[in-house]
Amino acid sequence: MVSAMFRSLKAQLIFSLTIIILLFIGQETVSYQSQKLFVTGLTSNQEIVDTVVQVKTLEKDVLDLQRNVLIYKENQAPSVLKRLNDIMSSVTRKLDITSLFINRYNIGTNQQVAIESMRNHLKAYRENFDSVVLLIDKKSELFNKTIVTQLNHLTSITAEASNGIHLNQSIQNADLTTKRLGDLTSALQLAAYQYFILPNTENIMNFQHIFSQVESTAAPLNINGFTSTLTTLSSDFKLLTQVTRNYNYLVNVVMSGSANEFLYLAKNLSEVALTHLNSSNAHLNTLVDESIVRGNIMFILGIFLTSLITVYILKRLIFPIEKVTQVFDALAENKIINEQFELNVNRADEIGHLMKSASIFQLKNQQTNDLLIQSQQLNQQLVLSQKKAEQATKAKSMFLANMSHEIRTPMNGVVGMLSLLSNTPLNDEQKEYINLVNSSSESLLTLINSILDYSKIESGKLEIESIHFNIADIINEVVIIMNALAEKKSLALNIKSMSLCQETVIGDPTRLKQILINLISNAIKFTEQGSIDLEVELIVIDKEKLNFSCKVSDSGIGLSKEQQQNIFTPFSQADNSTTRKYGGTGLGLTIVKQLCELMSGDIKINSTLDKGSCFAFNLVYGKPENDIADSTDKNVAIKNVNLSFKKILLVEDNRINQIVATKILSKLKLTADIAVNGINALEKLNSTSYDLILMDCQMPEMDGYQTTEAIRAGQAGKEHQDIAIIAMTANAMKGDKEKCLSAGMNDYLAKPIDIIKLQQKLTNWIPS
Repeated sequence: MVSAMFRSLKAQLIFSLTIIILLFIGQETVSYQSQKLFVTGLTSNQEIVDTVVQVKTLEKDVLDLQRNVLIYKENQAPSVLKRLNDIMSSVTRKLDITSLFINRYNIGTNQQVAIESMRNHLKAYRENFDSVVLLIDKKSELFNKTIVTQLNHLTSITAEASNGIHLNQSIQNADLTTKRLGDLTSALQLAAYQYFILPNTENIMNFQHIFSQVESTAAPLNINGFTSTLTTLSSDFKLLTQVTRNYNYLVNVVMSGSANEFLYLAKNLSEVALTHLNSSNAHLNTLVDESIVRGNIMFILGIFLTSLITVYILKRLIFPIEKVTQVFDALAENKIINEQFELNVNRADEIGHLMKSASIFQLKNQQTNDLLIQSQQLNQQLVLSQKKAEQATKAKSMFLANMSHEIRTPMNGVVGMLSLLSNTPLNDEQKEYINLVNSSSESLLTLINSILDYSKIESGKLEIESIHFNIADIINEVVIIMNALAEKKSLALNIKSMSLCQETVIGDPTRLKQILINLISNAIKFTEQGSIDLEVELIVIDKEKLNFSCKVSDSGIGLSKEQQQNIFTPFSQADNSTTRKYGGTGLGLTIVKQLCELMSGDIKINSTLDKGSCFAFNLVYGKPENDIADSTDKNVAIKNVNLSFKKILLVEDNRINQIVATKILSKLKLTADIAVNGINALEKLNSTSYDLILMDCQMPEMDGYQTTEAIRAGQAGKEHQDIAIIAMTANAMKGDKEKCLSAGMNDYLAKPIDIIKLQQKLTNWIPS
């Protein structure tokens, strides 16, 4: 039955196409497995590298530990003690990381024993250090409370004895001896302090030498209480010497030995980790080599099977059809069929039947015509099958071409080196070349950065900010930026509705801007005519949360239901023609969806093919205690007031804010010159006459406060010394208005700029 089935030409073609499809599936599977193994190996290798770095820093930490112990021994500073505790905690943490690393990669029990030994050394080091601290405290207490007291007592006794002898003139030479004793007592006190500060052998010998002189000098004088105090001082000084020797021994011998043993174990552990890293690198290289070999094998196998199928189709299909065609041409022209046109009528497939029909064509002309029609239809089917095979081959070629272009060595290193190169001395031609290469690198980095964003989100390494920001400012800023792109395609970008319960929220403004730009740029990209509309709403969820929802609607090409199911899938677009026509990586909407989910929201699509799409997303923001934005009604109509200003100076450093302000002024039938900072403003004021200044507060080089003070001081000319200055700033916190007025400004307007409020402010300062 199987043999009979494969006699059919249709079955043979289906079988050939099945082999090609299975070949594509096999190539995809091999590629996926190779990538998966490579990524796994790369991740493991990175973990090993991180651990090796931790192990290598153990040696530095131990050296820092010993150095700080010596510093603490000298000055007993609390900051040094805190630093010692931090270093010990760091070493403990690194030992824990190294232990986990050894367990995870099963490096060996000997290394665990080494780590445990290092922990024991660290513990002993800590205990010895605690003993050192106690001994140093004991030394200080012994010296300050006992020895200093005794030395002061000796000085007092000597002074009293000197006064008594001076009154008794009958004691010959006693006065001189007492004076010498006083000098020796002072020298003894100094020697004791020198030893306390610098406890070395020289200072011990100096103290003992002076002590002997004091003792010998005091003996003939027989001063009451002096000898007993000397005896007690000698005993206490010996105790002080012993305490000093004890903690010096602990630091220089015991703790130094523990540190050296720890260093030895750390070096051995570092060598083991480096060995494992080298092994991991070798394994990673092996994976790469194996992936290349598997890819080459599948590629060669694909070429071989494709060639084999092509030869089979030529032999079993194309050549016989050509022969049959020649026979029918001969019959149509009533030519004699000779041996050149001999047909194999023994074939069991459709071609064989056709050949049998051709052999009796002369007997049955009508049958021959029918067979000719059938042969033409069959020929068309065969051509169609051949085209499908060619399309499949073309698809395979496109896949391989895309892979070869997409998988590149990461460009970050290239861009970094280009940046370094651009800072070196270059001639004009070299600078031009560098600029060209930079432009190409940035284009490729745009693609890579999209993939990196996606990778960060997937690995959970993307951080979401939580700061106060004005949500209306963000929306207006994005609309202004994207409006230029829409105008290039003659499209209208509209904010259809904006209902905000308040303007200040707590969240990540950068990611909101990224979502809006992505959705609006997609809408502009896939819309040829019509408009893009935004509907924005912010409502209260509870005392701590706000729900922000936004719809981005377009009148573009739309999506079918099947296409909508995969629109948020990574690296997918509507179809291949979309990629060719509009470009893109297929990652933008994936990143948007994941950003929404990271901010406790979601995104949905509602689209009709050839009619347009609507992307609706929501985000959850924190609710600040106070909304710093002005709560004036925004739906008040603009009053028809004649604002008779000849010239207005706008001092603003932000380009977007400049555009917003000039557009609002144009709606009020006003124009303004722009200064980018305070210095630029003073230059313009000294060269041109103005009626009013709109002043930003935060600017580079010279801010709004400094500029106002300079104007009031006459640095912009006498005619501008009393000019009306309206602060127009994003500083809208309590006290900011007072700060502006105290700097010399006349009025205050908080951003975002509201046309009604601006009109009201300008009306108040129309020049008389």
